[in-house]
Amino acid sequence: MIFDRNQTEFKDCIQEKVWELATRQPPFERILPYADTLKSACADYYNFNQALLSDMYENPDRFGFEIDPSQPDWMNKKQVEFYFWFIGGLKILQAINMRCLPMRSIS
Repeated sequence: MIFDRNQTEFKDCIQEKVWELATRQPPFERILPYADTLKSACADYYNFNQALLSDMYENPDRFGFEIDPSQPDWMNKKQVEFYFWFIGGLKILQAINMRCLPMRSIS
């Protein structure tokens, strides 16, 4: 999925937060002037995040996101942000081969 930076209408605040995260994440391999290996790793991480955000945008129910009408939108959006950064953090740990968490694969 390609996220349109000019989009202004969303189904709900969850979809809006996913869009916000996706459009604010730069493709790191374009901005880092490092070795090809690092650029490749950055491209892989960016593509993983974009795939995750696309899935979150198109299938929010699959991730268990629920909008609590008694809460303000910013509070409902926090669950998306937490999930995204938590999964992204696990992916980084996996990528640098840390053995502090017992995991096989999260992709």
